[in-house]
Amino acid sequence: MRYRSAPATQPEALANIHAETAINAGCDGAGVKVAYMAGGIDTTLSDFQRNALFASAGSPAGSPVISDFQDFSGDGSSAPSGDADTESFLDASSIGAQGNSVYDLSTFVNPAHPLPAGCDIRIEGDAPGASITALKVFGANFTTSSAFIQAINYAVSSGVKVLNESFGGNGFPDSALDVTKLADDAAVAAGVTVVVSSGDAGISSTIGSPSTDPNLISVGASTTFRSYAQYSFGGINAPGFGNGTYADDNISSLSSGGFAQDGKTVDLVAPGDLNWALCSQSPTFSACGGQPIQSPGARASLRRSPRAPRLT
Repeated sequence: MRYRSAPATQPEALANIHAETAINAGCDGAGVKVAYMAGGIDTTLSDFQRNALFASAGSPAGSPVISDFQDFSGDGSSAPSGDADTESFLDASSIGAQGNSVYDLSTFVNPAHPLPAGCDIRIEGDAPGASITALKVFGANFTTSSAFIQAINYAVSSGVKVLNESFGGNGFPDSALDVTKLADDAAVAAGVTVVVSSGDAGISSTIGSPSTDPNLISVGASTTFRSYAQYSFGGINAPGFGNGTYADDNISSLSSGGFAQDGKTVDLVAPGDLNWALCSQSPTFSACGGQPIQSPGARASLRRSPRAPRLT
């Protein structure tokens, strides 16, 4: 069995989307290049090195999962990008984290809500056999449309098959002449599947561009509050307050689940709220706060103007 049930590998909501069934059947993304566009990332993490369970002829055990890292921000690949860096860790974790390391949640929780030792998890992606292309488009202070265009063009020319874009804007009017939409349309015409976050405006609010493009897959976030139970947070274990259970499959408040200006709504939703993801203890990635993992409001979006944070 390639999917591992213990320690828990559900922080990425693998059970909710039945990913373990696909992984056990050998459908783990092997041979597929998946790219994301965000900030910088620490490619040296243990969970970004290929586990033998998910090795293939083109990506043997021990080889880097993030096989290609390109900088289009102008800051350089080793320069920090603030909150955009945590977005990178979120995206890369969701796609291809290998579950190599075990994290005891009792060492990360607030002392006011202690857990017993041994509350162990692994962080494993939805397609742990895939190879990741990291495209850095956000610098420390700003980004540009030209950075997006260059990154999209690179993805197409380098053989990427799936491109994840966790960013957007809310132009008015929402025109088909958005330069990022035009580049994405060209990518789709070249055979790339482009997946775009719907935004971060709320469960009934406006969907952002370029996810309003009908040629792209517009994705919203649904809730998986399992992590509240995992680290005794949010009142879930408070005597007389919670009932010890947690809710799944609601539209997340950090997503956009309403309508675009032309009446279009999201194409699909997937778990994207309060899931565990990797981060880095390197001082270069200060947004990680010196922690090796994170559990932010998953699947919010980096916005082009103004820029605000978002993870899977």
